[in-house]
Amino acid sequence: MLVPGWVYVLPRTGFEPMPPYDWPGLGRVREPHWVSAQAAVPLLRVPVGPADFPLPVHTHDAATVDARAHANPWGFPWG
Repeated sequence: MLVPGWVYVLPRTGFEPMPPYDWPGLGRVREPHWVSAQAAVPLLRVPVGPADFPLPVHTHDAATVDARAHANPWGFPWG
């Protein structure tokens, strides 16, 4: 279910790429996330709601996803 919320615009200062890490059996993982050790004060916040999405948004049931991932961690949802 989609509900009204906010998109926050954060400053670039203080953020850096998330460090890579090793995952046993998979190798070196590089996430496309940027992180900050300090709290960031938003520059701007923009209200958004379901009507702001031009295409249908597919939601999922977290319990179903967790159960499938637990049953086949290397295959779901990719296999």
